[in-house]
Amino acid sequence: MIDYKPFYTTLSKKRISQYKLKKDFFISSSILARIKNNKYVNLKTIEDLMHILHCDVKDIVRFID
Repeated sequence: MIDYKPFYTTLSKKRISQYKLKKDFFISSSILARIKNNKYVNLKTIEDLMHILHCDVKDIVRFID
């Protein structure tokens, strides 16, 4: 199972709001909703978030057995 809890921790540490992601980096509301609901997000989007947040994949997503 995919879990995006690390994404919210990273946002908090970086002091970046979801509003800022939408406004300044053009991350759509639907992508943020998919993340919130632990739904599939393509790897390009994960890569984009890694660049925006200057972090690794483990800071955005984790896999739970």
